[in-house]
Amino acid sequence: MNALSFIKKYLIQEKKDMLLAILFGVIAGIASIGLFAASGYLIAKSAFAPPLYALVVLTSTVKLLGFTKAIAKYLERYTSHRATFSMLQRIRDAFFDRVENMIPKLFYKIRSGDLLTRVVTDVESLQDFFLRVLYPPIVFLFTFLATIFFTSFYSIWIALVLIFGMVISILGLPYLVYQKQKKIKDNVQKNRASLATSLIELFEGFRDIKIFQLIEKRESQLRFYSEEYEKEQERQNNHISMSQSIQTLFGFFIVWIVIGLGSYLVTIGEIDGIYLAMLVILTLILFEDTSSLASLPIYLENNKKAINRLNEITAPETEKNKDQNRISDWNKEELSLKCENVNYRYPNSSHRTLKNISTEIKSGEKIAIIGTSGSGKSTLLQLLLKLLNTDENTIYASNIKFNKINDEAWWEQASVVLQDNHFFYGTIRENLFADDTFTEVELQFVLKQVELHYFNLDELVHERGDNLSGGEKQRLAIARAMLKNGNIWFLDEPTSSIDQLTANRIMQRLFDQNKAATFIYVTHRLLGLENMDKIIVMDKGEIIEQGTPGELISKRGYYFEMKNIEASLIDA
Repeated sequence: MNALSFIKKYLIQEKKDMLLAILFGVIAGIASIGLFAASGYLIAKSAFAPPLYALVVLTSTVKLLGFTKAIAKYLERYTSHRATFSMLQRIRDAFFDRVENMIPKLFYKIRSGDLLTRVVTDVESLQDFFLRVLYPPIVFLFTFLATIFFTSFYSIWIALVLIFGMVISILGLPYLVYQKQKKIKDNVQKNRASLATSLIELFEGFRDIKIFQLIEKRESQLRFYSEEYEKEQERQNNHISMSQSIQTLFGFFIVWIVIGLGSYLVTIGEIDGIYLAMLVILTLILFEDTSSLASLPIYLENNKKAINRLNEITAPETEKNKDQNRISDWNKEELSLKCENVNYRYPNSSHRTLKNISTEIKSGEKIAIIGTSGSGKSTLLQLLLKLLNTDENTIYASNIKFNKINDEAWWEQASVVLQDNHFFYGTIRENLFADDTFTEVELQFVLKQVELHYFNLDELVHERGDNLSGGEKQRLAIARAMLKNGNIWFLDEPTSSIDQLTANRIMQRLFDQNKAATFIYVTHRLLGLENMDKIIVMDKGEIIEQGTPGELISKRGYYFEMKNIEASLIDA
């Protein structure tokens, strides 16, 4: 997508405030020039001892122009910033909507610090597009034209000088800066992302870094990224300062031309000397604020890069619309799942994680998926949960192609416990994700069901649940899922950190309380699987056997061998 077309549609939505901002900006600019021009004329006129009424009129005009400038400047700032912040809000909303369709694939190609930089800083930098790129040249153009029109009544030659200055200031110098900026490799955003990533990794992994005595190495890396970022910032700021200085110097050059030309015109009697001070001050004020035009190309390039970085991590809007048009209503009470030769490869991976997976899960069945670590169990579960997607469209839910089903509708009916469950800073109550329909008694009951009865609902949970044990985190995640009460359960090693006896009791309660629900249960443990309707055994991304526990025992295959090994370990 073209970088400018990305932001154009959001600007159009704020066109009323934008037009008002430009109008008030032009009024403020003209009032400012008029204020100082009138002041110059007043000073020159006073030298000739004019009548008192003339001085009163001039003084009143100066005050009126000053008052007009202040009011117009306030309204210009108010409307321009309101338009900018409204635009940023729309961009953020659209951006998060589009990013949603990329999760979790997004985390396979973008590191967390880089993602944070794009989500926060790159979006925030787009405020410069209106305030520093679009708005200034329009206001300056109208102000210049009004000033040139006014000046032409006194001297057409000075008006031509101002036209020359206008063309160079608005077009010539910014164009030269733009051409130079394109040749410069700007790494500010890249280095900012590297610094943010390094900081996040240091904070997130501080315990491991400290234990393995890698703090000095990580601090050295952090200092390197920080210094590189500061160098790039300094280089960019120097470029901006140099461009603004050249623009200011050119403005003074035009002022000197006006002084010289005006003096000559006074000597030959072409203009009255009393107007010279007015024309000089008018020119000085006119070119005073043109320095911001010099940095316009730099901000334009930065905005383009920010938009391109945002487009790299967002799905097309058609993806969001596609999901909204998917099926949201089907026979959820008689839900069945079917996989036909399903394959999956993670992004940038050289091998397939799943190979030719074919199986069927009927409504109400309790299915266990077992296998060694890395056999593809969790990947298959995430495909069935629609956290991952395969382009082959060989998964069916109730005979409907999986890619035709609305993601939100699918998750609405699911109770989920994954291997890694996130816990937010807040209370136990807040981390249960329970709405207001649940009473205090019901919440306490569900905690009791997962044997967390000793927790108070208002007890504090630290960020990422750092004050909870591994088993407590898993049991709290199971309690969340119990409150959701979905008709299909996705359980990925839900009790791996819980002792076997407690895990058996909790799992039995789940099965007893949700007899009509479908369960897809990924586990390493074989104890307690005797009552499952089907067991799927996976190895190296393939299903090597599947069937009821009795059928697998009679086959004397992988499951049979693992059961014997587990039994011998328990006996020992």
